[in-house]
Amino acid sequence: MRKILFSIIIGVLSLAFAQTQVELILDASGSMWNKLSDRTYRIVAAKNVLADFVNSLPVDPNLNVGLRIYGSQKSALDDGACQDSKLFVDISGIDRPDLLKTIKDTKAKGATPIAYSLELAGQDFKPDGKKLIILVTDGEESCNGDIRAVIDKLKAQGIEFELKIIGLDLDDRAKKSFEGLGSFVNTTDAKQLADALGKAVEIEKTAYYPVTAYVTRSGEPAIDGFTLSFVNSVSPQSFSFKKVEAGKLSTKMPAGSYSARIEDAFEKNTLSISGLSVSADSKNEFYFELVSEQKAKLEVSPASPIAGSVVTVNYSEAPKAQARITVVPLEMPDDIYLDYEWVDNNQGSVELTIPIDAAELEARFLITLPDGGTRVMGRSAAFTSVAALVTLDAPAEVAAGSDFEVNWVGPNNGNDTIVIANPGSADSGYLTYAYTSNGSPATLTAPIETGEYEIRYLSGQGNKILARQTFTTTKISATLDAPSEVAAGSDFEVNWVGPNNG
Repeated sequence: MRKILFSIIIGVLSLAFAQTQVELILDASGSMWNKLSDRTYRIVAAKNVLADFVNSLPVDPNLNVGLRIYGSQKSALDDGACQDSKLFVDISGIDRPDLLKTIKDTKAKGATPIAYSLELAGQDFKPDGKKLIILVTDGEESCNGDIRAVIDKLKAQGIEFELKIIGLDLDDRAKKSFEGLGSFVNTTDAKQLADALGKAVEIEKTAYYPVTAYVTRSGEPAIDGFTLSFVNSVSPQSFSFKKVEAGKLSTKMPAGSYSARIEDAFEKNTLSISGLSVSADSKNEFYFELVSEQKAKLEVSPASPIAGSVVTVNYSEAPKAQARITVVPLEMPDDIYLDYEWVDNNQGSVELTIPIDAAELEARFLITLPDGGTRVMGRSAAFTSVAALVTLDAPAEVAAGSDFEVNWVGPNNGNDTIVIANPGSADSGYLTYAYTSNGSPATLTAPIETGEYEIRYLSGQGNKILARQTFTTTKISATLDAPSEVAAGSDFEVNWVGPNNG
């Protein structure tokens, strides 16, 4: 995927234009919690790809790159969720540190206001130069926006731009929604991303940059007993370092985003340091300390939480450093951030939402290193989340337009809902809804059109359907009986028969 993005950017650069303006639009909707077919979280894949891409951008005074993100500030059903779109980094030069920090700190939680974001993006550009919008999304518009109408409106205003859409495991319905809207490519797993990106490159990246690492043990240059390599955050490409002198190692590698891997004879586990940036305009020098640092103690409660629920992580004896605490599946690399909380004390507690899929998990305490990377400085004991028992009980037939009750059993996690949807619609689709936090039974209003519908228990995280039940709306009748003539301005009575719906 990094190569696709790099190809798109570099491929559209032209000497005929004094300036090229690029706006990246990142989908941070709740469904980005879901996984690709290779079990990589969509939001993690997108963030890794974008970070690697930003590091790979050439040093070019005519290239301007900005970043807009939608869905990162409000939950999908919150007021204002369909206006949750913000230009976090202006389209002015290449502010690599700001771009990387913004990407790293993004949380996926909200709706998918694509049309609204494109309309704002059209106003983000300066008048002169080539204009390009790159949209990275895992779903279709969810806020009833008309993307085609927005594009036509911007063009009518004289705002000409090229639109590139990169899909993350889109379903057929979402793919169809993007037909005819600029160029479009869909990716489904990490390997396919890498393969497709390699084929899509129009200008090969051949530049390799010197990278130097300084490694110490107990404050002194480390002589032996360890190996160091850098692994690219998008591809499995790895680069080994060679010793130059005591405590100093070097290698050459392309620009990109990397994780350091240190095998140390005095450490049981591989030391993993993520979020390291190699680029054309930096010194590319890194410092690693092999001595035993202070490790935080972490305890998670409850010990067997319901998948998708909130857990409490108590921490103590933590190093005094800028740090974050996260809870992730045990097999995930150290650079995975889903829900997290920043901490700056050596003890305390935080509440975090765990993934909706049942899994073996652990809490991690990660400090931010001076060179921009992160390192795990404490782990909890492994614990296992359990899938919730979810059931729905509703009438098989309901009068069209009437209110009815749905008895439900479920985890009642944050933003869980009971919804009515059209059968076969996207998992996140709904016609009306009620929050489970309001209790069981939930009261819903049946659609006024007769036909078959579906009741769903929809998780607040990732819009995952945990249970479903079909029902049918039945035809209703109504009659009116009133005088055929009435004196102007007078009161009169109308006799009626009807469903008396809300």
